[in-house]
Amino acid sequence: MRVTIRDIAKRLDLSTATVSKVLSGRESAFISEATRQKVLETAREMGYRPNRVARALVTGKTDIISLWAQTLAPYHSEVVNLLMDQMRPHGFELIITDMVKHPDWRAYCEKFPQWQVDGIIALDSPECVRVFRQANPHVHMPVVSMGAYYVEEGDFVGIDLYSGAVEAVQHLLQAGVKRPAYLVCNYGNHVGDPRYDGYTFAVRQAGLEPLYIVAEHSSRPCARERMHQYLDEHPCPDGLFCFNDEMAIGAYRALCERGIRVPDDVAIVGCDGIMDTEYLERPLSTVVQPVGEMCRLAWEFLHRRIENPSVAPQQVLLKAHLVVRDSSRRG
Repeated sequence: MRVTIRDIAKRLDLSTATVSKVLSGRESAFISEATRQKVLETAREMGYRPNRVARALVTGKTDIISLWAQTLAPYHSEVVNLLMDQMRPHGFELIITDMVKHPDWRAYCEKFPQWQVDGIIALDSPECVRVFRQANPHVHMPVVSMGAYYVEEGDFVGIDLYSGAVEAVQHLLQAGVKRPAYLVCNYGNHVGDPRYDGYTFAVRQAGLEPLYIVAEHSSRPCARERMHQYLDEHPCPDGLFCFNDEMAIGAYRALCERGIRVPDDVAIVGCDGIMDTEYLERPLSTVVQPVGEMCRLAWEFLHRRIENPSVAPQQVLLKAHLVVRDSSRRG
């Protein structure tokens, strides 16, 4: 039989309002610390589990946040863990949708109001936010857009990867690279993408012609296969800036398989700053995204918007920075 707040209140001879405030995490000057601890201990002993459905019917809130992500590669998984660390002390949980693999992401976003969540965080998913807002102009769901790709209308925590890409290419040139290439996926291979634009600007500023090596996807296997294909047909560039760390690791593997030395023959720089980059035989230089700060601010913005829907737009742009390691360090 399910234990209710009323059962706990009866055992402790307290009001249901007092027990409810304690179990929901709401602070009250009229509830002592001793009483709060007694309620929590008794709830654990009795096996109390909150009924989110019943609470949502009363309060209109579910304490559930939806995360929309393009994919769930290691970088995105780190973001998920950091977001949950921010949210759980406030009593919120996270549900995650991988938009790339969703069979019909557009219909999902258009119909999303039927889902019972208190807010949305959209990671590198600006098109999803636009579709949702266009389809539901009268729905005032709190939304925070975040990442390298974000919507500039409303609340956002953006990351400036353009300056990070410029810094990465300039570092390769300073390391003696004469022919830096950009290993990129179809998704990022266009004017307007911050990494593409940053690479192109830095190369042309140095008086060189851009060299784009394009893979179908941004995964390790695709990058590895594409590098092998490219090297079968072309001379090897002496430097690589990669769309993300996944592609950099895949390229690194392909070069090792061909006996091409990193960084002596080819200097490599990735992008994102995932943990794996530190654990290669030649640790990988990378443009590090400030994901900890991004997640902290995104949750802060969303939580504030949930509590006060009329708050002014909350917007910030964070800078990525280059971390130089052995994969591009020469001399």
